[in-house]
Amino acid sequence: MSPLFLDRWWRFYLRILNGTKKRNTDTTTASASTPRELVRQRAGSGEVFTRLSRGRTRLSPFAPGSLEKIGRGALRLSGDNIYAGGTTIEGGTLLVANRSGSATGTGPVNITAGTLGGSGIIAGAVTIGTGAFLAPAAGSNVPATLTIQNALTFNADATYTCTLRKNRNGTRTDEVIANGVTINSGALIALSGQTMGALTQGMTLISNTLSQSH
Repeated sequence: MSPLFLDRWWRFYLRILNGTKKRNTDTTTASASTPRELVRQRAGSGEVFTRLSRGRTRLSPFAPGSLEKIGRGALRLSGDNIYAGGTTIEGGTLLVANRSGSATGTGPVNITAGTLGGSGIIAGAVTIGTGAFLAPAAGSNVPATLTIQNALTFNADATYTCTLRKNRNGTRTDEVIANGVTINSGALIALSGQTMGALTQGMTLISNTLSQSH
């Protein structure tokens, strides 16, 4: 089983349910070639508080468990993860950066507060809650494409922050690809970025791949 890969350099809280026991962690520094384990697979639930330096850190796999991101920091998931209990963002930023599989396992992803971003792949249904944000570029000025292989729902007062960038080679924007999209009344789309001249017509911000029979 593949590990849960963490790849970022800010302070964050991570709560793991039904997968690992609690272990206190201070400062952890790891290189991409020699990742360190923060938490080993055990029974029960636990919570990790850590500060990552630039590098890569991993958690042992915990297929039945779930993951909750709390606190103000950022957490980047760059591996093909297999936990099935779902992912919840309660604060800060969760970035998905995997190239295959699903960064967030097979369960649903719920953003109750904070931001979901990145250019990776998510297998489960995603819900952007009231006051929460979806921002593929996650504050950078480089547009990104986030792929959701399931349904995407924006609740009232949820915000899709879309970064756009126009240069001599044309206009690039964030894009979200989802298999079914629901945008409830009161949800917002906010454009962010700089342009040179007129924008290209027909930009795609959200691509709905769901086939509907008539």
